[in-house]
Amino acid sequence: MSGLPIVREDRCLEALRRHLDAADEATLHEAYEFGRTALAEGMGVLDMTLILCRAVYRLGPAAGNEERSARRIESFMLECLSPFEMAQRGIREANEGLRRLDERHEEHVRRVARELHDQAGQILAAVFLSLDGLRPHLDAGGEERLARMTDLLHQVEEEIRRLAHELRPVILDD
Repeated sequence: MSGLPIVREDRCLEALRRHLDAADEATLHEAYEFGRTALAEGMGVLDMTLILCRAVYRLGPAAGNEERSARRIESFMLECLSPFEMAQRGIREANEGLRRLDERHEEHVRRVARELHDQAGQILAAVFLSLDGLRPHLDAGGEERLARMTDLLHQVEEEIRRLAHELRPVILDD
């Protein structure tokens, strides 16, 4: 494993030398593939930058003196680093997509909680009113049964409120 970085540095140096000589699409493609392979092997952008800097350093001072060589070195380095840039952009776009998906999910949960609370609340209010309307028509012992039914409905009401709050805790809205 310790010899691997040196092999990469040697490959990078040779590819850079070919690019300095030819500066064509083939050598730029080679630079891109070098970067793509390094990324696929798990190398980080800092590791790649270090390899590129060492390759330029090993070229010696003559390679960077003239403007043409400097532009060629720059294009080679940018091409080697472009797979890392594309991967980072892909991650950023994926994170943005996940954020939007999460926002839609949150809105859906909020809507379900609101509808659960509102619709069930309206129905329960109507049931409470109907039960209250039955009071004058109750025979002996009916008041006790009505009280039990009312208690059960209050339990249902509390359970619906709990579920609605679990779906969408008020603290998240605050």
